[in-house]
Parts: sequence; C-alpha cells; structure tokens
Amino acid sequence: MKVKEIMTTNVKTAKADTPVRDIVEVMCFNKISGLPVVDDSNNVVGVVSEKTYYVKCFLTFLRLRVRRGGLISKNGKRLQ
Repeated sequence: MKVKEIMTTNVKTAKADTPVRDIVEVMCFNKISGLPVVDDSNNVVGVVSEKTYYVKCFLTFLRLRVRRGGLISKNGKRLQ
C-alpha cells in the first residue's frame, strides 16, 4: 500500500492567526483530528491537533484550580 492510496487530497488548513474556536469548529464539522498550519505562501509551518487542544485546555484548567487554592481529592483532602 502506498500513501497516495490512503491520503486526503482536499486538505483543510489554518493560518497561525486563525482563532482556535474556528479551528475546532472546522475539525468537528469535517470529522478530522488535526490541521496543517500554513503561512501566506501555503508552506506548512506547523500542525494543530485535537489532542494538543484538549491537553492545553486541561492544563489551563489545572492551573486555574491550583491558583484558587489547590486541588481537592475525592476524600476531601487538599492535594499539594
């Protein structure tokens, strides 16, 4: 099997200044898990993925929880 047999040919792309909300919407609507990020000449400069987005959101959530006084475990004890 060759890559050309399984690759996507109508590739959706994003620009670096595209709002994250728009990228998530494109990925959800098209049922894809990532997009290449291109510059004005359509050269790939990076990739944004569903996994990266979710990890970033989760880490942001954890940082906010810690700043508010820490995380609480299921038994009610504060985690350090």
